[in-house]
Amino acid sequence: MYRHSLPALGNMPLGSVTKRDVNNLINKITKDGTPVAANRVLAFIKRIVSWCRERDILEQSPEETIGRIERKNSRSCFNS
Repeated sequence: MYRHSLPALGNMPLGSVTKRDVNNLINKITKDGTPVAANRVLAFIKRIVSWCRERDILEQSPEETIGRIERKNSRSCFNS
């Protein structure tokens, strides 16, 4: 998570991170072929932002309307 999120958002004040910034990061991770990592990074960002909102550090949340990434190659289960 840190490997993806810190280089992309680490130098930005948390209050200046926009939905576009988060979307760009998640899209880049997904295009790199790791949708599971994209979902984990998104969950990580959501936890940080929620914590900040609970403590009135942030008033708005840039990631609220961003959904999870669906896996293209989901596994099938077969009962034998």
